[in-house]
Amino acid sequence: MTLRVLFFSLFIFSYLFSNTPSVKVSYDPDYSPFSYNIDNKPFGLLIDIWREWGEKNNIQIEFINGQNWENAVALVKNKQVEYFLGTNPYEKWMKASKPIYETATTLFTLKKSKNTLDIIGIIGDDYKEDLLKIFPQSTIISFETYPELLDALVTKKVIAIYDDNLAINDFITRKRLNHIITQKDINTNKSDICAISYSKKNIEFFNENFKNIPRENLFEIEQNWVLNTAHQFYNKPKNKLSLTKKEQKWLEKHPSITVHNEKNWAPINFNKNGIPTGFSIDYMNLLAKKMGIEVEYKTGEWNNLYNMALNKKLDVMLNIAKTKQREQFFLFTSPYLQNNVGIFAREDNPSISTLESLNGKKVAIVDGFYHEALLRTKFPLIQVIPVKNAKEALNLVCKNKADATIGSYIVYNHIKSAMICQNIEYKNTFEVEKNIDLHIATRNDYPELHSILQKAIADVGSNELNSLRKKWIIQSSKNKAITFTKKEKEWIKKHPTVVVGGENDWAPFAFVDENNEYSGLARDYLNLIEKITGLKFQIKTDNWNNTLKALKEQQVDLVPAMYYSKKRAQYTHYTNTFLKLSSYYITREDYK
Repeated sequence: MTLRVLFFSLFIFSYLFSNTPSVKVSYDPDYSPFSYNIDNKPFGLLIDIWREWGEKNNIQIEFINGQNWENAVALVKNKQVEYFLGTNPYEKWMKASKPIYETATTLFTLKKSKNTLDIIGIIGDDYKEDLLKIFPQSTIISFETYPELLDALVTKKVIAIYDDNLAINDFITRKRLNHIITQKDINTNKSDICAISYSKKNIEFFNENFKNIPRENLFEIEQNWVLNTAHQFYNKPKNKLSLTKKEQKWLEKHPSITVHNEKNWAPINFNKNGIPTGFSIDYMNLLAKKMGIEVEYKTGEWNNLYNMALNKKLDVMLNIAKTKQREQFFLFTSPYLQNNVGIFAREDNPSISTLESLNGKKVAIVDGFYHEALLRTKFPLIQVIPVKNAKEALNLVCKNKADATIGSYIVYNHIKSAMICQNIEYKNTFEVEKNIDLHIATRNDYPELHSILQKAIADVGSNELNSLRKKWIIQSSKNKAITFTKKEKEWIKKHPTVVVGGENDWAPFAFVDENNEYSGLARDYLNLIEKITGLKFQIKTDNWNNTLKALKEQQVDLVPAMYYSKKRAQYTHYTNTFLKLSSYYITREDYK
């Protein structure tokens, strides 16, 4: 009886096992963090997504090591396996699933390389056709594996390499090459990663079963492999904002909104040849795309536009400072840009150096800017001259019709660089409020518009924001000399060399490389500061505890990369934040 039960159980098990569908999936073992091998076992982001697909649909998956990218793809083309793990389809025979992930491809070069792109390395033939369209004079060389590709760049067999951002950065970090390889913001493209097969039927089967994986499961997998939230694909609602019914109805009723555009507040918000332009305009267009709404820009001077908004004839004000008085009439979003405010005057006017030195002086201020009311209230001895825009304010100072002007460091430096008059200089910070957060303000009778905008702002990734900063803020200040106060110039002259405490083992931020040189992100920042200021940095490297001790005992003058703490603030001064990092708990995989 027992033997009969055993045979029957084995029969049922064999029957069920034989009816479980199975597929073979090829992969590249050198495509970290998407797929790689440890002890002949596959690991990686895409490997885990496929495993989840199999588990959710009771499908057995046999992963086939293709040895390299080309061979792994060829296994599918020759119908030896059903699927390739994932890529953007780039050959005619490839049948592609709906996107299962998104990645960005970009160029990488050596930091000290010339700007020419004569020879570009890639993996396989992917991207070759597209690159030749953009760089027709370049020679494209294909490599089989990522180690070969990186080695070709380091040994200067190629001038640049072009491939997936996550994959290349993963290799660079693991090989500790951050100090010699840099990413170029040229021809950066987002592309979909799809399951690849030779058969349309296989793809339909994959797509149908992929629907059974909850998005939160995919996000949980992604978090294990991609720590930087800016690079994550599954961390946000797909293709649309999570709007309430009220918000959706409001958008249906208001398919277009009116937004303010200034004539002359470059590079943040200005009009060029009748076209609204600048950082804020691009930012608003980005938000509008996420909201699915049209924007009609109204161009004019600040004060006129502000009054239009007060009278509900304008829906949105961009780049506006939040004050208690303005909060009576507008709803403000969270800030999207920090604006440094300074005092500007003629070079031949040494009497102006601080806010107090403006007492009894004529100061040009853009009519309606928050500075105007602030000066009239708190500094009644200053004679305020209201003007239409920043350019007019600088012109009055230039022609000696005003003693000084107060305004945005970014904007004033941008405008004055294009003026014939070049005798205006930055004198000091506006001590009342050095850094002003700029917001978006909406009519207070449109709470739905405010909440929708806030959700769109929350949906903006750091990559998107950094791209706008590079285009408008960083690019506009390139090759323009930074102006220093008289005291700062005297300090630099007295202290031409600054002693720096550099941590020796905190890659990629600060470390000693194989040539025994101080390297990393901190070193690159110091190099930029040397060029701007003329200072020379003498680096003393050591472990973190000794470096911190040296700073406390004033054996070094500065440490270039350090977290803020109240205890450390007792014996040191901090700059503004130049980098934000996330901390994580990391445990063994078998410790649940």
